[in-house]
Amino acid sequence: MLERSAGYGYFREYMKTLLNGTLVEFENLEDIKPEYTQDVTQLFKDVLIQERACKYGVDKCKSDASAQYKEWMTNYDEASPDNATISPNVNSIVYCYGVANGGEEEWNHAWRHYTKTNLASEKTAMLSAMACTEEVWLLS
Repeated sequence: MLERSAGYGYFREYMKTLLNGTLVEFENLEDIKPEYTQDVTQLFKDVLIQERACKYGVDKCKSDASAQYKEWMTNYDEASPDNATISPNVNSIVYCYGVANGGEEEWNHAWRHYTKTNLASEKTAMLSAMACTEEVWLLS
């Protein structure tokens, strides 16, 4: 409900300030500390922080998601689309904000991956990512 209110801009700026400080400890979206592999709650918290950072427009998060998405596009192997090259912990973040910060080429790549993959989880992730586009006409 806050997103539709007049105060949302202030809230988003406040969240960006908080998340900029927290995000400093991450080198990039895949930088999940090894000691967290035994602590699923800490891992979940870190991924949630990174997702919120992208949602509220923290530049470091958005640029890293876009860079990882472009690298995935460049190194995409159509013969074996189910080989994961993006960490499964952050792939939904990378997919969504890669498409959101990109254009038609990024959206088309998500569609191509959707049609080629055999993994239901990847198909679901691609549908969600394609809905993240800022280009409304692409959804038509």
